[in-house]
Amino acid sequence: MQFCNSRSLREAHTRRWFPRSGLDVLLLGTALVLGGCDLLIFSDTGRVKHDIRVHDNAVTKDDWQTVASFYNRQMTWSQPDGTQLQGLPAISGFLSSIRSIRGRDSFYTDIHRFQKLDEQRLVAYVTFQVPIVENAMTLDFNNVTWDAAVLWVKLGPGIWKIAGVRESSPRERGKFVHSIR
Repeated sequence: MQFCNSRSLREAHTRRWFPRSGLDVLLLGTALVLGGCDLLIFSDTGRVKHDIRVHDNAVTKDDWQTVASFYNRQMTWSQPDGTQLQGLPAISGFLSSIRSIRGRDSFYTDIHRFQKLDEQRLVAYVTFQVPIVENAMTLDFNNVTWDAAVLWVKLGPGIWKIAGVRESSPRERGKFVHSIR
């Protein structure tokens, strides 16, 4: 029993594909743009991953206005010692704690996993990492890392904000965790 003749298979293999309609061109263009830019955001976790990258880049560039736009005004910040702040003091305190790391060179969030609580909330279990330059002359570098659970809430279609940061470990120097995403 033969499923296809060898001639049609050979022709299909050697024939070049060219877009024949406007829809073909649109589909091809969309696939190239989205696939090439790593912006395929089809899920809530995909959207939050994208927002985390934008947040990290804004912290690295000291664009604190953009960074602050990722936080819900009722956010809570819990530290490992039991200290808890809420609202604008929580946002200000958390961001100031990052901004005040001496020698901060950049900022990364290493995502371990997501837990979807319901349609409006998800938790990202992460390690925050702040590479620091201790001495640029001797090329002496270090790192500050800490673990946290970050609660994200959905405020509308495609709009997610950070509603809580619960730090679960002290901030430590010398531990490198950032992986290429």
